[in-house]
Amino acid sequence: MARTAQFSRDDFLRCAGRLIAERGPEAATTAAILNGVGAPAGSFYHRFTSRDLFLGELWLGLAERYQTEFLACLRTQGALAAALFTPRWVRDHPVEARVLLLYRKEDFASRNWSADFTRRAADLAEHLTGGLRDFAAGLGGPSPDETFQRVRFALVDVPLAAVRRHLKDNTPLAASVDDLVGTCCSALIPPA
Repeated sequence: MARTAQFSRDDFLRCAGRLIAERGPEAATTAAILNGVGAPAGSFYHRFTSRDLFLGELWLGLAERYQTEFLACLRTQGALAAALFTPRWVRDHPVEARVLLLYRKEDFASRNWSADFTRRAADLAEHLTGGLRDFAAGLGGPSPDETFQRVRFALVDVPLAAVRRHLKDNTPLAASVDDLVGTCCSALIPPA
């Protein structure tokens, strides 16, 4: 009879997320994660071959989920909803937001990343750019590149800048952030 697993992959990922949200990526040592989960080392290494690959899985998994939801919002609800997606996501996912939006991929990537991780990270970047370009192409405008730049600035750069200070200070996101992000979006991408 097979033994039921006492600890799941998600237990380790959630614990590391909390550690990183509180004190940065360097706080997510294997020992701290094992202590936080209350698991023996074998439980961790049975699921993850190394800490580097574990941190890669944490970052890539968060980035993929965030981006998939963001692009779905853009496709189905339009520019304003997509611009407001980031502040709303930050409020709904405060720990994940601190991990994903305060740190860069390079804070989690290592030379030990597998070819699969490297490909997944490259695919993420290409998928985001492609989704933004497709949306921009549907808007028309005098120059496809200029329209793309405006879309990227309104939907990615402005919302990220608006939430980053609050994440860094670990303070609640005021409703006024949404108003400012929305005003910028409407100025850069007039409603259809």
